[in-house]
Amino acid sequence: MFPAALLLALASLATVPAPSAANARTPDVAQSLAALAAPRAGEREEAERWLALHLSSSDFAAVAEFLPRAEFEARARLAQALGADARHFDLARRLALSSDVAVRTCGVRATRTLVERWLGAPDGPPTADLGGERLTRDAALTFRLRLDGRSLEELVDLVARRAGRAGGVLEGGEPVPVWIDLGLAADAERPFEGSAALLGPWDELLTSLASAFDARVTLYGSADGRAFAMLSRRASGAVPGSVTEWLLVRSRVALEAPDAGERERAARALAVADFPPALALLAERWREQADPAMLSGLALAAARGRVASELVSQDAARALVRRAETALAAGGSRARFLAAECARALANVRDALDGSRPLDVLGEGLDGASLAARTWRLRAARLAGANVPALDALARELVLADPPVGARAPDVERALAAAAAFEYLAARGLAAGLAFAEPAAWLAAESARGRGPTFVAAWARAGLALPDAWRRPELGPELAFAVFAAGWDGASAEPATVARFRAALRTDALSLATADAWLEEWRQSGRRDGVAALVDAALASAVDASERDALERLEARLGRVQGARAKELGERWLAASEPDWVALGSLAASPVGVQVRQRLTAALAALGEPANAAAAGPAGPAGPLGRGIERAFAVLYAAGNELGASDFERRLAAVLPKGVPGPLERFAEARAAGAWPVSPSRRPIDLAAKDLQDGF
Repeated sequence: MFPAALLLALASLATVPAPSAANARTPDVAQSLAALAAPRAGEREEAERWLALHLSSSDFAAVAEFLPRAEFEARARLAQALGADARHFDLARRLALSSDVAVRTCGVRATRTLVERWLGAPDGPPTADLGGERLTRDAALTFRLRLDGRSLEELVDLVARRAGRAGGVLEGGEPVPVWIDLGLAADAERPFEGSAALLGPWDELLTSLASAFDARVTLYGSADGRAFAMLSRRASGAVPGSVTEWLLVRSRVALEAPDAGERERAARALAVADFPPALALLAERWREQADPAMLSGLALAAARGRVASELVSQDAARALVRRAETALAAGGSRARFLAAECARALANVRDALDGSRPLDVLGEGLDGASLAARTWRLRAARLAGANVPALDALARELVLADPPVGARAPDVERALAAAAAFEYLAARGLAAGLAFAEPAAWLAAESARGRGPTFVAAWARAGLALPDAWRRPELGPELAFAVFAAGWDGASAEPATVARFRAALRTDALSLATADAWLEEWRQSGRRDGVAALVDAALASAVDASERDALERLEARLGRVQGARAKELGERWLAASEPDWVALGSLAASPVGVQVRQRLTAALAALGEPANAAAAGPAGPAGPLGRGIERAFAVLYAAGNELGASDFERRLAAVLPKGVPGPLERFAEARAAGAWPVSPSRRPIDLAAKDLQDGF
């Protein structure tokens, strides 16, 4: 590591012009290499400084020829010169892959110097297990990760972009990059088969994710520096011994490979490391060779916020657009993931310093673009906040288009395109005054993707009246309450408003849970009085017994049932064979709180009995009983009843001992991992939610 004085000297030398002719450098390089063995120390130091400033990858042959016959000090000075600047990573890497011991030793030493400057500490073997003392995590952050149909590559990207910055950090606050070893990378592109979801803090989430794909996690780094987690095959041999070794092994195997897929996997593996020399190498290779594999790595890095300067141009933006549209045309499980990655990369590309606007290319060639490509361009432009006049015209055309003549059913692809066009226009403030053709079909298409409430909210923010077709209760509770929320001011309890609220509220548990979530969100946003007035008015106007019962359960969920009324309702629900467990848990600190906690514990214990094994179902802690127990803990702590909470915890511990078999195993595992019970203040963060909001 250079002292400060030497760094200042290097900075002052940076203004010295290099020889203009390429062939003029060879004698200078040869002379400076020879001067590393000069008799005077000053000459040797001057040669080292010159080499640190002027060496490049094109000097590989000269350096490789010099090293085998050089003395120890000359080799050490050359390694130090190469390690002084990230630009020398490619040259150092190539030297490290040599079969000659002297050449290889110098290259490895230079690479390690670059790595240690990045780490801020000595490079070494794997450190503690994931989640050890090296990592900190916010105990209030629990994440949910749905595996359904996603590849390990996409899931790791979600963990790194979302959970890594929020909950997986070093003590200094730096997020931990997650790399996929190349031995696993090809399999990592295949989608997960089946339906599953993971729940827990960052490190446990990553460990569970690796297990789901039969992989393992290894943590590298230093106790006071940076770190990264690497996923590799569980059945593979020894993992690389250091960050330096990992970089060299991976670049040796793949960056020079004739197979484009192998090169791309290596480029993507290097891109996620946040290792500046590696990113510079990918940029140089793409600039000089126009290798799409290198662009893939640069796109991944840019999507995560590391934008190479080579991407800040219209030519680079065109390349990213082509990459996204090629993926969409090819289809397959990775198409959406790669297209979304390119959109995020473009969103992070700033305007070029020369005054050109890279994102203007989104408006080029629209006439020849497919409908899927046009839809992607609209979503990408909205995500980036780009002002592209050609897209304004395209968006108006899509939202005003009538259905094809003779069409028996809505065209889903066309509906998604129109929905994306509407959201683009709304974000640009251009939606007002337009007469839309098929908003019902647009909502149906977006709802099928899980974006129904998001789309309704975008419609409301645009100041548009809600279509009558969106008010049908059969659309489901999530959409019903999204539509109600879009038309409610947070304060009104007029008869018409109450009637719409009652129409949205059904008596089933899913509808109550949805209403609970919406109303609690409104309460937290300062509309507590409005929520109280709305629920009171609905109760006063309810005549049907089942509707009144649903509203009473909702009141309990909202914490509005106290004293004698809590005792009355609690006794009624305790007598029911299958009560609303969340409503019952909401009374855990009431006059019947002891009986409520006993009933919840007994119901959990009953799931372990052979006769009730089927009743446990696949829901586990995420089911009604698990959420009811969570609510009970939240209510006890909110009321300051720590003795009651401690007693409840002891009862749970007796029912869920370590290693409990059968249907209770999922409850016990979640409890041991700290993923359950989770209070409302620690509601799991859905890692895919923001991507859905962005349209991807």
